[in-house]
Amino acid sequence: MGVLDRIRGRSSEPTDNPGGLDETAHTDKGADQGGVLNSAPSSSDLSLEEKNEKEIIENPTNITADAPTVYITYAWIWVCFFMLALQQSILNNVTFYAYSDFAQAPQIATAQILASIIGGVLKLPIAKILNLWGRAEGFLISIGVYLLGMVIIASCKGPDGYAAGYVLYWIGYYAIYFIMDVFVADTSGLRNRAFAFAFVSTPFICTAFTGPLAAQSFIKNASWRWAVGAFLHHHDLCLCPPGYRLQVLPDQGREDGPVC
Repeated sequence: MGVLDRIRGRSSEPTDNPGGLDETAHTDKGADQGGVLNSAPSSSDLSLEEKNEKEIIENPTNITADAPTVYITYAWIWVCFFMLALQQSILNNVTFYAYSDFAQAPQIATAQILASIIGGVLKLPIAKILNLWGRAEGFLISIGVYLLGMVIIASCKGPDGYAAGYVLYWIGYYAIYFIMDVFVADTSGLRNRAFAFAFVSTPFICTAFTGPLAAQSFIKNASWRWAVGAFLHHHDLCLCPPGYRLQVLPDQGREDGPVC
């Protein structure tokens, strides 16, 4: 049979396309009928996280809203970081005067250690809360906890009240700082993200020198309680606008898409 096959021009090797079928036509026909090929999922079938990830992959150097709005928001966030850093520096300097008032330094020192531990552990729960409730809602709740801690510190009558307020203060502080960092990461392109983080962290350079001077002025002209309570109204006016932007800016980004 081998000789006859050679004479007739036949090949003993199996063919990948028996019967001379046109694979391209078969594939196109199957795709039209919807029974052979599975097309990629449409954008309407994707979850919010998948849409955001897809947008980041397609536009790695872009931000998700118009540039002027984002720049103004960054400037306001810089002011918020400055107020947070200034108040933190002042509180660290006036804490020693709270020691002398209460004559209970060990309890206050324990509160500081506890606040540091809780602040570090809470970042994972805070991140989950932001996914479940939303960033604007989580930000406003964090502001409430932060201001509540300041009120308790300024009005406490003993070391126990100071310790409770101090822990709440740092819980709110860590949450606010974390959420604003997440916002900066979401709205900045990969190329400029490092610069954006460095920019919003520059207030800590300024307050390293101005915080102790402001604390001494409060102690000289008022008291350590006023060093905490004087910032309540300022933080209300400073921190609430970013909460509004956290709610509005993602919606604008989904409608307009990356612009710059």
